[in-house]
Amino acid sequence: MAKRDLEWAGYLLFVELIGGTALTFALGQLGFKAEHFVFAGIFALNLVTAFFLARAARSQGRSALAYGVCSALPPGALWAFWRLREAQVQSV
Repeated sequence: MAKRDLEWAGYLLFVELIGGTALTFALGQLGFKAEHFVFAGIFALNLVTAFFLARAARSQGRSALAYGVCSALPPGALWAFWRLREAQVQSV
């Protein structure tokens, strides 16, 4: 289960990074100042990512609350993803 949750978290982090950047540039080229709306969308999607990271942490025997709270913001989610992924790779 941890592997599936970690995969979903990775996919969502990728969508946040690439999708948010592309959407910001695309809307900027169309003349919209939509940085605030894009940031709100990234933040909402990141809460789903934090949920999956917390489940993956719980499956690995780590504190789900600590990893979930740390993952509430995108930089923390990236850190938590890499820590959990590193632990998963080393256990194989």
